Amino acid sequence: MPAGLLPEGRGAVRTGLRIAACIGAALWVAGSLAAQEAETRQPIHGTGVSLVVPPGFRSSEDFPGIGRAEDLSSVMVTELDVPLSISNEAFSQDALERRGLEMHKSESVSVEGHPATRVFATQHIGNMNFRKWFLLLGNDTHSVLITATTPVESEEKYRDVLLHVLDTAHWDASHAATAAPSALPFQVKESPPLHIVRSASDSVVLTDAAAVKGHVAPVVTVGVSRATVDVGNLAAFAKSRLDETASLDAIHVESEQAHALATLPGHEITAAARDTETGRPVRVRQILASDGSRYYLVQGIFDSEDAARLLPAFDAVAASFALPPPGAGPSGAAGAASAPGAAKGP
Repeated sequence: MPAGLLPEGRGAVRTGLRIAACIGAALWVAGSLAAQEAETRQPIHGTGVSLVVPPGFRSSEDFPGIGRAEDLSSVMVTELDVPLSISNEAFSQDALERRGLEMHKSESVSVEGHPATRVFATQHIGNMNFRKWFLLLGNDTHSVLITATTPVESEEKYRDVLLHVLDTAHWDASHAATAAPSALPFQVKESPPLHIVRSASDSVVLTDAAAVKGHVAPVVTVGVSRATVDVGNLAAFAKSRLDETASLDAIHVESEQAHALATLPGHEITAAARDTETGRPVRVRQILASDGSRYYLVQGIFDSEDAARLLPAFDAVAASFALPPPGAGPSGAAGAASAPGAAKGP
């Protein structure tokens, strides 16, 4: 399945939102690009969207969008191959509440002549509260979700800035989302039925395009933290990382064991949990490893009724994880394309 494509129908909306959360919350830190000193407009890689980049913000190398990492403020772009009418269903008050968001306001707006919906909400993640503004626009075949996020305590500082970014967004409706795999600091291979659907510079996401209707869409995230992280106690850090997964609650750890990723010492957790959007029971398998400065994560979330079918494929994906030899340079998207079924790094 080509990178950037998602399963059809309402499941695509759920999967797309879950992917955005995985990339945006699990591994997001600032890219190495310099912060803008004056307002500029930048195309968002792999999408048909361009955004104004306010002073102090930077184009991200880690997800499709812009951010100011020191203040945990960002604007992320997610493109979905589903009609706008279907995507709008995911932003009703009931749908947002199922995903743990409190809606404050929903209004119809126009962005460059495109009819759009803007939703203002609050999300509670761990011990932090975030203000979120969602801008949803599209047509009969495609949808674009642009999500602006800032901590509650920074709302007064960034509200107008973030709304300006949303209000001035430009979308080229003729553009097809064809994001190419990015250069990655690791290699991982697909294992059917799990196929890569999204690749950023520090993570890939896999799913099963034939997910059962009404079940939680399966998502496997493989990524690395870009910032230096003092993991300390590996088992304790792995458990805290699992607890921070925004799409899960009622997490019950069933088993834990040592599990290396490539040559790195790692810790595996298998758990039962509940999907916050649908309330359905899910199974989670997570492997977290550290090289002493950064941590690597392989995390799979599966509907409980699909876990027995998909966990062997997850294990195969995890077993394929490999690090480049010392001193190897980035191979880029061309290197990834040279190995079918693999997202390839340096």
